[in-house]
Amino acid sequence: VSLIHLPKSSTWRPAPDSQLPTWTLPFPSLNWPIASLPIPRKQPSVFSFPTMGGVVHVVDFLSWYYCGLHRRTSKFFKRSYRATLWRLHQFWLELLYFMFFSIVGFIALLALEKEKPAGGTRIANADLFFMSVSAHTASSLASINLEDLSDSQFVVLIFLMFVGGEVFISALTLLFETVDFNDRERRDADVELAGHALESNAVNGDHEDLKLRSTRLLARVALGFHVFVCIFGSLTVLAYFRTIPSAKDVLQRKGLSMATFSVFTAVSSFVNCGFLPNNENMIVFIRNSGFLLMVTGQILVGNTLFPACLSLMIWAFQKWSRRQEYEFLWKRGHELGYGHFFHWKTSAYITLSNVGFTVVQFVMFGLLQWGSGAGLTVYQKLVAGLFQSVNARHAGEMAFDLSGFSAALLVVYLVM
Repeated sequence: VSLIHLPKSSTWRPAPDSQLPTWTLPFPSLNWPIASLPIPRKQPSVFSFPTMGGVVHVVDFLSWYYCGLHRRTSKFFKRSYRATLWRLHQFWLELLYFMFFSIVGFIALLALEKEKPAGGTRIANADLFFMSVSAHTASSLASINLEDLSDSQFVVLIFLMFVGGEVFISALTLLFETVDFNDRERRDADVELAGHALESNAVNGDHEDLKLRSTRLLARVALGFHVFVCIFGSLTVLAYFRTIPSAKDVLQRKGLSMATFSVFTAVSSFVNCGFLPNNENMIVFIRNSGFLLMVTGQILVGNTLFPACLSLMIWAFQKWSRRQEYEFLWKRGHELGYGHFFHWKTSAYITLSNVGFTVVQFVMFGLLQWGSGAGLTVYQKLVAGLFQSVNARHAGEMAFDLSGFSAALLVVYLVM
């Protein structure tokens, strides 16, 4: 980079260092004879100022100075930029994801609301939008009586809960990370080929390729588990209502579709949303202990037991298929950064802690609220108490009217 410009008539000759003109800079480490630098022959510009037989170009000097700084920090800034860019992308993509489906759900609910018969209960637009956002974010908040919704509107809420569940979104995010990761690694590999041996690059490339394939496989396993539990849960609930007359009669009295109720309950329980198509939630099914146990299992595997279930699936697939990706996931899968996949010991500790907290709540329920279930058998009270203890930490479904609970037990639920 040129720093000095001399007139065309001038002639440059080497001179001893003691006779070279020097421009004193504000940085002591950068003070040297400027005439020792390459000097092209060029007319002075209006952005230059004279100094001891030459003209120092201010713009050229700044370019030269910051060029060195850029060379020293370019790699650091590239990595920081990519990491920051991905985090910003992840945030904005998830925000747009929630906004998009919430608005689409609201439009669908609004369109179906207009198709209701003339004598049906009309729901305000604000309530429809609130229900769309609440279902998609699994917040368990309702501003209306759910029985006022039509069967088609229940289908819309099922879809919103399904695509808004934590397992679904985390697996989808993991798949998106693999696409971005693949692009970054390909660019980085092209740069690193200039400074590393081909053999070393081949080894690193194989490892990164295995890591990439394992990450994609983990995301697919998580998505498959999400779909499987929702389908299996829907079928088991549907089979229960078809075989138990007391549960079937409840739906018939309320005019609810058995198939829609089964799918809605399974999806809502797995994503821990807490919605049910009936107004009373699980209170009306407090005597149906089998149904409560089914829903309890779905709630647990969709929350704190999901890491343990994921680890068990990876272990089983690793034993059965002998694929290299499953072996990598079982041994080092926790290094991929997926927020729901840990080392098997950590998953075991999470499971034990969940069991411990549930037992504490169940014991407190037995001590403080055992007499609340009037007319229930001991078995029905045990199952209902277990169901309520699990939901206090997870989905928020209710088998009892919490307004009749003691203040001490409500404090326990609040802490949990």
